[in-house]
Amino acid sequence: MYREIRSWQLDSQPDSWRPVTVANCPRRVSRPTRLDKPDDCRIVNVEIEPVSACNVKCPECPVTLDYRSPLLSDRAHKVLPLEKMNDIVGQLPDLQKIRLYGFGEPFLHKDLVEFLRATKRSRPDVHIGISTNGIPLNDTKIAAIAEEALVDAMVFAIDGVDQESYVQYRVGGDVEKALTNLTKMAHAVDRAGTRDRVEVVWQYILFEWNDSDNETQRAIEIADRLGVRMHWLPTHSKGASKRYLAGSPELEGLQGGVPSTGGGTAEVKLRNLTRHSGVPDDIYLASIESNARRLVVGQGGTISFDVTITNLSESE
Repeated sequence: MYREIRSWQLDSQPDSWRPVTVANCPRRVSRPTRLDKPDDCRIVNVEIEPVSACNVKCPECPVTLDYRSPLLSDRAHKVLPLEKMNDIVGQLPDLQKIRLYGFGEPFLHKDLVEFLRATKRSRPDVHIGISTNGIPLNDTKIAAIAEEALVDAMVFAIDGVDQESYVQYRVGGDVEKALTNLTKMAHAVDRAGTRDRVEVVWQYILFEWNDSDNETQRAIEIADRLGVRMHWLPTHSKGASKRYLAGSPELEGLQGGVPSTGGGTAEVKLRNLTRHSGVPDDIYLASIESNARRLVVGQGGTISFDVTITNLSESE
């Protein structure tokens, strides 16, 4: 399957149509050369979607929107069997990192904790990151993750501290339950002495309805009290915050001087790539020219020639 996907990627053009999401792909920025082959890469990172369903109905999420389409309806409410997930990991000897989430809520999978245990036993050096809205967690799962250090990064996606603002995006969610489970997780890693092995992160998408000074300050106070890192995330979607824009000084101030990451989702990234000639943000664009027309050197030999590099980026 990987070789088939790789072959399609090498044959397609940057910013081209991607049949998986039925849209242009903003991340297709590579320019294959004749040296690139379908099987010349080691797979070191993999994203596994345990469940393609969710317990909340975020308006901009593909689980809410795309799976209603006849083209993608067969992807909805699917569960990846435990045996298949174990098999995927077993096929990847060079694996370094697993992102155990996509669009669905991973903790709806009944065997998720067993998968985490199996992976940590067989591949203890593989970094596991997981993202959850926090609601489906229970005391048993929290204790297992904390006491056995089953994940390396535990991200709670909670966009607000008031139910009224939170539920405008996390439709059908319960902010009190989400925050309660975030609190339990922070306390559990403290009790287990695994805080240095299980990083607990609070991700907060910034919208017009949850970006007030009052609500953001209350979130900061809760995070500080729990000792969890806040990750403030700008977005392009409907209702996006106008106070905190991607890359803005205001957002960096909210982040405590740390440059913001994730400048929005697909459409924003595609516009950025188009504007910068296919080069992602924060990567410099340059032309490299040489006066050498033909280079010949024996095996193990060295050769010198002049190169002129011109910075084509807006930054110095």
